[in-house]
Amino acid sequence: MKLQVKWTNTVGGVLGAADFTATVKAGVVALGAICLLLVVVYRTPALFAIVGLSAYLWIVLGAFNAMHATLSLAAIVAFVLGVGIAADANILIFERLREEHRHPGSERQVLWRALRGAGRTILDASLSMLIVALVLFVAGIGSIRGFALMTTVGVIASLICNLGLVGALHLLMARDRDERVAVEVLPPKTIDVLRAAPIAVALVAALMATGAWSIVARSFNYDIDFKAGTALDVDLAGQAITKDQATDVIAGSGIGAATVAIAGAKQDHVEARFDNALTPEKIARIVDQFKTAYCDKVAYQENTADPVVARDLVRQALIALALALLALAALVTWRFGWRFAVASMSCVLVSSYLVVAVFSLFHLEIDVTFIAAILTVMGYAVNDSVVTFDRVRDNLRSMTWSSRLELRNLVNLSVTQVFRRSLLTLATVTAGAVSLYFLGAEPLQMFALAIFIGLACVALTTIFVAVPVWFAMSQGRAGRPLVVSVHVR
Repeated sequence: MKLQVKWTNTVGGVLGAADFTATVKAGVVALGAICLLLVVVYRTPALFAIVGLSAYLWIVLGAFNAMHATLSLAAIVAFVLGVGIAADANILIFERLREEHRHPGSERQVLWRALRGAGRTILDASLSMLIVALVLFVAGIGSIRGFALMTTVGVIASLICNLGLVGALHLLMARDRDERVAVEVLPPKTIDVLRAAPIAVALVAALMATGAWSIVARSFNYDIDFKAGTALDVDLAGQAITKDQATDVIAGSGIGAATVAIAGAKQDHVEARFDNALTPEKIARIVDQFKTAYCDKVAYQENTADPVVARDLVRQALIALALALLALAALVTWRFGWRFAVASMSCVLVSSYLVVAVFSLFHLEIDVTFIAAILTVMGYAVNDSVVTFDRVRDNLRSMTWSSRLELRNLVNLSVTQVFRRSLLTLATVTAGAVSLYFLGAEPLQMFALAIFIGLACVALTTIFVAVPVWFAMSQGRAGRPLVVSVHVR
């Protein structure tokens, strides 16, 4: 029996080391930006968060080392994004603590109330990210299993460091006295979200319609992973090249490329795509042409996929997306009830679709990491919805309402109370995506861009899609008790 190569991936040592260094640099910049933001917003208490983030870094790296897991580029990406998610837990604690200071009680009492309230939300939000990571790992799509494993370890480490370590530090520093520490803080002006919702929904609908036209009118710009063939990326070590020059060099090998693009800050990165799977000999011939025309320091990365492998990846990707959607819907239904689940899933579907629509509109390349990006956006959409709806649920329990107007005011108040947290979380998580896009390895740019677009869409759809959907389903129950899922910890 003769074995046939169905899929190969080769990364030159120089290019691999450069990509690794660039991605680590992006992570360091993201971490610095997040710590600076926390210090500017929260001042002294932010030092506890920085201690927690430092512990998070060492725990994650130690766990990966103990498991002898491969620290791939995909794993480092999850590591960078995980720092933002870990910072989000601290933001939840700080924002809840800020609100609890408006009520009487000793410092220790205020802290306990804040930790209990934030802890419940953090656990619910963490479950959504764990579900996404589990689906990615079980699906086993290429190199993104490393992303899934790092995400899983990161979520667990975040819970230990933020609910455990940071919470303990707060309690140790609290003064255990009967002194009343209520602080007079003017409540923020209520944002009338539901009044602005029709305009926002119209905007979202227009974007969705434009995206639908683009998807129907032209095919997606699939990478080799999904359509078969060979992708060859050549790095010229700082020597600039034009598209025409690169095309001529490739043609000199006697092989024609389907597409050729130039990338990199110095225009020294050639991205060539071939419709047919190239043999190692043909790839070597092309690389030798570049070495002859430029220098021996030319580095390259190739990815070759057989049509059978491409079809299998498409099937795995669709299954992963469907499983994640079902699992996330089940989670929100269990924790909050079916109305909240329907509203959350509307946010998940709309924000994920908008990412796909933007990639179609601008004909951006879709590779296997795009699936990881979409699943991450889905998990974050549930994460953001959980935080918002957890506040709605709390207010439903503590406030009385008997009319549509009173429920409307309750919803607007709930969104206003978490609005500051949502903005800060968006800033911390997108810090990682932006750093990866501008400073990370070239192959990760589209992944980082998908994450950034997705997070921006989630911030919009949580407030202007998910919340109005829940309100529309619940307003008819004015004057009657609204059933809210309650889970005692």
